[in-house]
Amino acid sequence: MPRKKILDPESDKLNGRFDVKSLYDALVEINQTQQIDVSTVKQMLEDSLLKAYKDWWCLKNGFPTTNSQDMLAQISVDWDKGDIHIYDCKKVQNEDDITDDFLEISLEEAQKDFPDIQVGDIYKKEIDYTKLDRAYIRRVVADFHQRMREVGKQILLDSYATKLGHNILGTVTRVDQANGVELDFGRATGTLSKREMLPTDVFATGEQVKVFLVGVGERDGRPSLIVSRTNEGYVKALFEEEVPEVADGTVKIAKIARQAGVRTKVMVSTTFPNIDPVGVLIGNDSVRYRAVLSELGRETVDVLNYPDDPALLPLEALKPAKIVGIAAPANPDDPLIAICLNNDKKVAVGRQGCNVRLAGRICGQEIKIMEVDEAINQHVSYVPATQIISEAQARLAKKKADEEALKAQPATPVAPAPVAAEADKPLEETKAPAAETAKVETPAPAAAPAVVAASPVALEKAAVEAKPEPVKPIEVKPQPAPVKAAPAKPVAHITVAGTPKVSLSELEQEIERERQRKANAKPYFNKWHKEKPRETKKEIETEEERAKREAEKNAMPIYTPEELKEIEKEDQQKNDDGDYNFDDYDSDSFYDDDNHKRH
Repeated sequence: MPRKKILDPESDKLNGRFDVKSLYDALVEINQTQQIDVSTVKQMLEDSLLKAYKDWWCLKNGFPTTNSQDMLAQISVDWDKGDIHIYDCKKVQNEDDITDDFLEISLEEAQKDFPDIQVGDIYKKEIDYTKLDRAYIRRVVADFHQRMREVGKQILLDSYATKLGHNILGTVTRVDQANGVELDFGRATGTLSKREMLPTDVFATGEQVKVFLVGVGERDGRPSLIVSRTNEGYVKALFEEEVPEVADGTVKIAKIARQAGVRTKVMVSTTFPNIDPVGVLIGNDSVRYRAVLSELGRETVDVLNYPDDPALLPLEALKPAKIVGIAAPANPDDPLIAICLNNDKKVAVGRQGCNVRLAGRICGQEIKIMEVDEAINQHVSYVPATQIISEAQARLAKKKADEEALKAQPATPVAPAPVAAEADKPLEETKAPAAETAKVETPAPAAAPAVVAASPVALEKAAVEAKPEPVKPIEVKPQPAPVKAAPAKPVAHITVAGTPKVSLSELEQEIERERQRKANAKPYFNKWHKEKPRETKKEIETEEERAKREAEKNAMPIYTPEELKEIEKEDQQKNDDGDYNFDDYDSDSFYDDDNHKRH
């Protein structure tokens, strides 16, 4: 019967020292196995020693471990001598100013150990290592292992960062029929679980296996690679390896849906009009396609074109079935009904229903398959596939025409920014040059016509006939002011704000030049007759205005009825007195020279 070993209580007590050689050997082993730098391991060990002490102190003094983050404890490790120094630290305050004795200490209490300490200093006292027990050691080991796993996982993730989303090769190190196989990747290991394997996969120890790298995880407390052979990315990575056009982006895998071991649908597209994306993935004599199938066993792969119009997506995704119509549901949550030819429903549904299921994943909506006769019996109205294709082609043609028209439009020129000196220059009223100054001349008053006696009726009639019509002013279109004008001698002028500065003399000269130009112009002439050019409206108006001005000058003065009676009365009185003889005016002989002299 084995005897129970009696442990010496003194052997469990710590003294703040460690074996330097043993620690150095452990650091070298960690560096070789975990690929972690020695300085990183030393720093993790210091952090674990300090954190474990904070947690241990909180538990010993009745505080929760969450308070350990607020403690001001410090640690110092001498790696050459093998000494560990842990200090309790608190801020020195006056007794009345202490608000938290967990972080602060009174001046009187601190001066018991350090007489020269002052308020505001940090009280630092090394702990008694003999009080630490095995609970502290267990906390150090647990925290150090956790830090090792995190650092190792990050290092492994960094080393395989460029291989994430790609296929990698691993060597089978152990086969477990229930759980899967373990793989060695050189710097890391991984486990290919049973559910991540294809139904036809059978591996032996030492065999190389191609797997898809999903990410980095943890197994048995150590970082491990997460790999799969059923992931959709596995098929995509296979095409990237076999087809250079997929690897460089010339042909893009737009969508992919897979039921591992049964069927995979790959929809491809390209922006190059002269490249057939499906033909590129198939390759000459289907060499590329067969190379992919050799890694998938009995799995079927459908390589299809990804249409530019979303309306064509169900028709393409359900291939190799021939779809003759689509019935879109009124409610988006209801399944989309695809009408296939009679006796073709089995092809549309596929083995284990995978064809319609994968097509629904690609379209993002559940799809229900009906034959033509079944849709007619259930009175399902659908849009024929030919109509869907023609409408989609019309939309694509219109979109292409709009893009070409947009490219053909010239670029809109950008107006230059105004010069600051000219834009900010204030408007100043300056004297206009002589050519732009309008002279205002006061016309001389017309001589008053001689007063001739007449009857009141005749006078009123003459006044009405001679009454001038208001003359229409000549409209002068405003001209933009020139930027710079030649200097000229200033003349007296009147400047009207907001009106163009055009002189009347210039306007009259312009009208006269226009009249002369039209007068010298050749008249309209043809073989049969010659026609005099018509006078312009401006010339007619000028003649009328001239006639009105002459009539205005020769018009008789207009008198009121009272003035007319007074004039008639004076004339009658003069006639009675013998001053005038109006009978002489009735004869034309009065204007003869002889009679005029005789009188």
